[in-house]
Amino acid sequence: MYKISQSVINKRKRSPFFVALYVIGLATLFYLPSKGEGFDWVRFTFIFGITGVIAVGSNILGTRRFLAFTKNHEIHLLKEGLKSIEQDGYNVLPWENVTEVKQKLKGGKVIKLVLKDSSGSIDLSSYGKLDELSSALKQYVKTELWK
Repeated sequence: MYKISQSVINKRKRSPFFVALYVIGLATLFYLPSKGEGFDWVRFTFIFGITGVIAVGSNILGTRRFLAFTKNHEIHLLKEGLKSIEQDGYNVLPWENVTEVKQKLKGGKVIKLVLKDSSGSIDLSSYGKLDELSSALKQYVKTELWK
């Protein structure tokens, strides 16, 4: 059983804060050239206030959905294929449908792992224990499909 790693979850939790900082920085960047002379504060506040609320609000909503998804999500490697369990059910990707496995190493550790099939790709990089996951996948996926 493999779950999404805690570092990915923590990064996602911090993202609304960084979006807010980005909007504030952008607003400051637009304010600086005017140096306050004849500056329309109402328009400035309206534009960046609405932009900030929409950007941060949508990011918070996305983060909440992601956190709810991670609570009940896990993957299993079975003889039949890769089983992805979610809150409302599960999907199985049969091993014979896998057309390619891309693995990227850095310092001898797996940092990126992607399974490809005829309909798309599955990025497994956000899961914990990538080295262990990669080793387990080698038992099920043919060696010639690894890149």
